Amino acid sequence: MTSRHLPAPARRLQAGWTCLQARERRLIALAGGVLGLALLWWLAIAPPLATLKTAAAERASLRAQAVHMQQLAQEARMLQSLPTLAHDDALHALEQAVKQHLPGSATLAAMGEQARLTLTGASAEALAQWLAAARSNARALPVQADLRPVPETADDAGNTVRWSGTLTLGLPP
Repeated sequence: MTSRHLPAPARRLQAGWTCLQARERRLIALAGGVLGLALLWWLAIAPPLATLKTAAAERASLRAQAVHMQQLAQEARMLQSLPTLAHDDALHALEQAVKQHLPGSATLAAMGEQARLTLTGASAEALAQWLAAARSNARALPVQADLRPVPETADDAGNTVRWSGTLTLGLPP
């Protein structure tokens, strides 16, 4: 393309370029090269390098999540393979779990196909253990929960999180 066919701004740039001395042209070309390399670094090289730096930690985190998911799946298969319980057996297992894990801080009442647990200042750890026992021993699952944390009061074991309220569980038929 000849200079006559170039747009006016390009012709002005070309004319300005030809007016520059050779040393000035080299300096401008060097500055353009440095700017080009900087853009190449910031746009094409630095992002993949940052991804590579965090990839090992991300892989480890994903592996841990996968192991946890496999454990949960194995636990679910184990629970599904357990024989079904009669309603009375499930209720008895829940009562035993209350006596073992929540003595003095919970009462259990049967209501047809459901059981209602009323908590009064039960520790979070004991409640978690009771829920695990209810799921595995009685095949009971929470249907509704209305739990509130009790204002912090430390007990002899140093537990400070306590719960009060009701928890409704579905029992096997």
